[in-house]
Amino acid sequence: MIPKEKPKNQTQIIAPEVIDKSFPWTYFDDSAQEIGCGGGAILYLTNNHYYRLNMGFGSSTNNYAELNNLKLLLIFALEKNCNWT
Repeated sequence: MIPKEKPKNQTQIIAPEVIDKSFPWTYFDDSAQEIGCGGGAILYLTNNHYYRLNMGFGSSTNNYAELNNLKLLLIFALEKNCNWT
């Protein structure tokens, strides 16, 4: 039997309880307002070992904040030698 392909525009929602915690994982969020934009993240290496990050990006758009937050989070994870393989 050939499995049906998931439609490309369908969003997959992953509950925190089912995350494979043997790998690093993260939550991150950001926002843009009239006074500036910024973001934050929590990078979990284990349930008891994690980093909290806060970043300010000056005055810009929400898309700018989202992309820069993700970029800086990935750079930070690589500098901490996080391994996803």
